[in-house]
Amino acid sequence: MLLRRLFEVGRNPATLNCVSFTGSTIKAINATALTCGICSMGLKLSSRSRVAAKMSSLREPKVTGAEIATIGMGCFWGVEALYGATPGVLRTRVGFTGGDVQNPNYHDLADHTEGTELEYDPAVITYEGILDFFWKKHDPTEKHKCQYKSIIWYHSDDQKAIAERTLKEAQKRFSKPIVTEIAPAKVFYNAERYHQKYRLQGHKELMTILKNAGMDDIITSHVAARLNGYLGGHGSLAQFQSEDLGLPDEAKAYVVKVLQKSVTVSCH
Repeated sequence: MLLRRLFEVGRNPATLNCVSFTGSTIKAINATALTCGICSMGLKLSSRSRVAAKMSSLREPKVTGAEIATIGMGCFWGVEALYGATPGVLRTRVGFTGGDVQNPNYHDLADHTEGTELEYDPAVITYEGILDFFWKKHDPTEKHKCQYKSIIWYHSDDQKAIAERTLKEAQKRFSKPIVTEIAPAKVFYNAERYHQKYRLQGHKELMTILKNAGMDDIITSHVAARLNGYLGGHGSLAQFQSEDLGLPDEAKAYVVKVLQKSVTVSCH
């Protein structure tokens, strides 16, 4: 099945945008790409990258039973940072979803909405916990254009039921009606790379340190998600210092220095 999927991607590399990033899938794809000779697809790591990845001490946990949540609550830069620093959230990515037009991009979203996809450990944070942040961290009564609308895309009947129940509970806190939509999850297209971990990518020196430490893909990296959250003004210095991300000392020192200052961010 994996090889068949890889060959399908080979015929249409753009379909890589649609692949969900469960840890086992990525591990299998990377391992297969190293041995099956499909370099032309761009999946084979260079010798230098393989050495760096092998030597990397960066902590990239693979959690059995991890689940996916997909939400839209305005500009996805801030949403990804918010959840990146949330305990229990393993990985994040931003993109476009909810529509029917294939292969949207930032300059042509068509009928899609900016969305954030979260991989999380339900043993640490529940789906209800994910939605608790959702209802509290934006105004669900404010109506926006399709690009920035408030929406929850559910991946199961259980998620749908929880979304509907928590919406009713949240409505009690607002005088105006909540306009948040609840809809089934659709194909999720990755946004352009410069949108991914936007807060983290603004720190070029740190990005260089992380690359040298073996970070190959910021989209699928747990460490990148966490740092993006901290650098986006979420979490705390104490939380960062108590967390073992496997960072080299110079990366730790860089982040501590930034967090000791007042972090002020905006969406644009």
